[in-house]
Amino acid sequence: MRFLVDECTGPAVATWLRNSNHEVFSVFEEARGMDDEDIIRKAHEENWILITNDKDFGEKVYRDSRLHHGVILLRLEDERSSPKIQMLSRLLQTYPDRLPDSFVVVTEKQVRFETELSFTACSLVQQGLGIALVDPFTASHFINLGLVTRKIQIKIPFEFYIIHAEHRKPSLVVESFLPILGETIEHICAED
Repeated sequence: MRFLVDECTGPAVATWLRNSNHEVFSVFEEARGMDDEDIIRKAHEENWILITNDKDFGEKVYRDSRLHHGVILLRLEDERSSPKIQMLSRLLQTYPDRLPDSFVVVTEKQVRFETELSFTACSLVQQGLGIALVDPFTASHFINLGLVTRKIQIKIPFEFYIIHAEHRKPSLVVESFLPILGETIEHICAED
């Protein structure tokens, strides 16, 4: 896996990950002083899973809707390297397939996965499992990832996109459903 280790998480974690055969970019070793905006941008653009102790990244993801390919937020009482490594080791052994594109909060007592529903829906569509109605921001993220978007306009102050896998034509059920969906939304909006 590819991990970007934040400066506050430390070089010992980065070394342990490298020794465990992971690809690592260590802010402490390679870009000391890098600001949070540049860190989250680099992690997203270069497809790194960010490992950090800095809860500001939670605000960036949830309040500022920053895109990411996974964030592991370590909220440990003991912030020395060995507890971090111990918790990461357990996390990687137990949940390796769930880490990409998830926001994970790790404490001594629990591991909590938080995902944005629209990203989860788009990931399922990428696998050929149906369609999804999403906001324009989410649609723009997935347009170059093998999904087709079709803008629909309804009489409420939001835009939604219907997306489907590029390699898979929508089924007859989906094609039949789209006009019904449009009529239903127009009917609901007309009642207001």
